[in-house]
Amino acid sequence: MIHRVVLGFLVSLVSVSLATAKTPQLAEVAQRASTSLPRVVYLMRHADKPASAGDPHLSAAGVARAGKLPGYFPGLLGGQKLDAIFATSASKNSNRPVETATPLAASLNLPLNQSYGNRSYGALAGAIRSGSYAGKTILIVWHHGTMPALAGALGASAPGKWPSSSFGLIWKVTYNADGSASLQQIQEPF
Repeated sequence: MIHRVVLGFLVSLVSVSLATAKTPQLAEVAQRASTSLPRVVYLMRHADKPASAGDPHLSAAGVARAGKLPGYFPGLLGGQKLDAIFATSASKNSNRPVETATPLAASLNLPLNQSYGNRSYGALAGAIRSGSYAGKTILIVWHHGTMPALAGALGASAPGKWPSSSFGLIWKVTYNADGSASLQQIQEPF
């Protein structure tokens, strides 16, 4: 009986020692992860597309919506500035993300990175989470079908599929001090 008590005490002592030894290391890993992440990533779908299938460009309403983004984003950012803008690279089926982001990028004098294809959202998320954009605020203009997977690759839980009829929705991914990400939905006022 005494052996069991002593053995139980020793196991408890070793467990406590291991837990306290790992705690600072885990905290350090979490701190390093959170300092290498962006501050915020905004995800938005390209602006309105034409009713006719096969047209890769924005509709007149889409052009108008894209033209309003330079006036809208400063208020949305609440005093912060955008540090980088990404758009899905143009394809034979769609140039809409590039056309949506171009007026905002031009107004902010920021380059528009369009080096990632629609299905390359994992590579884009990896680049954004790599530390190159630590503490930065980023906008990504993408296609709605892959938007939930892009949010997931960025570490956030998407609230479901992007509504196919919604062109004025924005997902705001905020990185917390522990490296986790939270997602908030924002509706454009226009």
